[in-house]
Amino acid sequence: MVGGDADQIRQTRSALESALQEAFACTPADPYLWLTVFWSQNNTRGLQQDNFGSLRLSYRYGPNEGWLALRRNRYAVAIYPALPDDLKRNAIDEFRQLVKSDFITDAADIIVGPGRSISDLLLSRLDGIDVQKLRFLARLLDAKGFEAKIPGVQHARVIH
Repeated sequence: MVGGDADQIRQTRSALESALQEAFACTPADPYLWLTVFWSQNNTRGLQQDNFGSLRLSYRYGPNEGWLALRRNRYAVAIYPALPDDLKRNAIDEFRQLVKSDFITDAADIIVGPGRSISDLLLSRLDGIDVQKLRFLARLLDAKGFEAKIPGVQHARVIH
């Protein structure tokens, strides 16, 4: 795709669509496949409202799969402003669950990366999580040069 060869891109997309159809025949409730469909639709047709059904199915079939949530959440927070309200809630809840489930290093990467534009919102929803986890998140963000306001943590900036 990077090279821009239209024929190669068409062949790759066609191969992906065929592989997805075969995979869905075996596992129609696979949340990773639904996320892949969502990604493919957005790359083929652009971000459109009718693409969001695939993302909804990914959340429905795999709400607590950490390995998938890491990928899905990066993508969802990157396009957060375009998401319908229900998927915005899913993205925020999923981020919260990542922190709560000790994916704290990944959560820090999401905050300073694709979630930077909504970082205040993401961080504001962390109230009630174990303060030790929140302090660790604050230290990680501080090490990345990111000043954060985290509920329950007096000063996110750590003095070295």
